[in-house]
Amino acid sequence: MDQAELQNIAKQIFSTMPTMFHAVMRMAREENFGLAPNQLKILKFLQVNSAKPNMIAKMLQVSAPTVSGAIETLVQKGLVHRVPSTTDRRVINLHLTQAGGDLLESAENKMMIAVSKKLGVLSDEKLVEIAESIRLLEKVFRKPGSSGSELENECIN
Repeated sequence: MDQAELQNIAKQIFSTMPTMFHAVMRMAREENFGLAPNQLKILKFLQVNSAKPNMIAKMLQVSAPTVSGAIETLVQKGLVHRVPSTTDRRVINLHLTQAGGDLLESAENKMMIAVSKKLGVLSDEKLVEIAESIRLLEKVFRKPGSSGSELENECIN
């Protein structure tokens, strides 16, 4: 495939991602989990990492005061717990509580059901095609520095 065709595919990927992201966020708002989309993102981030508030602000690409308010709401709802650092009194680490994990799991399950309904209009053949494409994209983008030669072999064979 020539460079122009590859760039066209890249353009299609970039134009599709925001559409999908906004649709999922719209579904989340419609489900009304009682949280703003950024608060759900914070819970998702804390599901795999404890973090300092400034790390979360960078991840969300928002200001420290903005993230501070979101975190305060999550703490008040019992979804996030502040844990002072044992080595530096000025540092606070944030951890997901059991209630936060439960709410996140419920939210993700409801969003998966909503996405499944959207996909349900497609034929089995198209769904298999999408699943295979997503798997390949995941391999390409999850291996920084990879030449993709493993994929070339897999796709050719």
